[in-house]
Amino acid sequence: MNNCMRCNRELKDPTALYGWRCALILGLDKASPTDVTIAQKLLNHLGYRDNNGRRLKEDGVYGPKTAYASRRAMKSKKKKLSFTQALSNALARYDEFFRIRGGPGGRGPRTLWLTREEFEVLSKNTIELQKWMELNGFSNYDILEDDWDRETYGPSAPPTTTPLPLLYISNELLQNLGWQASIDEEKLNRLMDEHGITTKELKAHFLAQITYESNNGTTAHEQYEGDSEFDYFRKYSYILGNNGPEDAEKFRGAGYIHLTGKENYIKFANFIGDQEVVNQGWRYVERYYPIEAACWFFDRFVIYNNIEAGDAGIDYVSSVVLGQDNGSYAERRRLFWKALDLLG
Repeated sequence: MNNCMRCNRELKDPTALYGWRCALILGLDKASPTDVTIAQKLLNHLGYRDNNGRRLKEDGVYGPKTAYASRRAMKSKKKKLSFTQALSNALARYDEFFRIRGGPGGRGPRTLWLTREEFEVLSKNTIELQKWMELNGFSNYDILEDDWDRETYGPSAPPTTTPLPLLYISNELLQNLGWQASIDEEKLNRLMDEHGITTKELKAHFLAQITYESNNGTTAHEQYEGDSEFDYFRKYSYILGNNGPEDAEKFRGAGYIHLTGKENYIKFANFIGDQEVVNQGWRYVERYYPIEAACWFFDRFVIYNNIEAGDAGIDYVSSVVLGQDNGSYAERRRLFWKALDLLG
């Protein structure tokens, strides 16, 4: 037997330098085939996929597909706890407590138990927290101490229910906004949350733009007018990092908010950890990353603090997404106000 060079835990495989957990942190290329296989099973179980959106082969081979999935997993681990995730965690903990005790969670005064990390996140927006507590029937909240937390809950199965986050965007809401297609709503809400699109107003802005840009959810790439798409996209030939008409067509707008131009494709590919975005161009983004591209673009280019109230703020966001008004600003305003109303 030998020990992990990082944490000094005993290893089952005498050829390994690191256990699979440490290898995942440091890079699975440092792990034995046995540990890579375990890590691949874990990544599949947690929902991390290869750069083509497929499950990993659990073969113990550390190749580019496993590397891509492990990078995504470690990137997500580094993200700070969000407001909606903190609420979801707390409500799941409440439900779990009563499931273990065998009693109903909705009887009597309801207290929300928060970890210190959750409290720090939620206390920054006490008005939203109070609104949420009233809607869900909670009268108070307490901060958990680590030792008390372990003593109360102990090792238990994950919660049986997953609460919906605050201001959840459902397919039903999108259809009421005019969408004619369904979307992976769990992914949409998770990515909006990760990119800071969390307030009612920001969500309304985002929904207005993706609804217009995607033609009510029916397409995730820029349409062209006229007889030749090659001629239509020629106007992008030498801007946004493009180097000729071939680039202009290859890196046309793609995603529910249109990612456009080679330089933006390169930046997005580096962010998402998938160079096929650049190698294959708009068709690849439309197929695999329509939501990711929209959230990334909105987060990167819309300066949230610059959004004024009313139509001026809507026009600012539209100018970032589109540029000069091509006649669509008025419709984007209408979609914003409708989305705001639907969000309640």
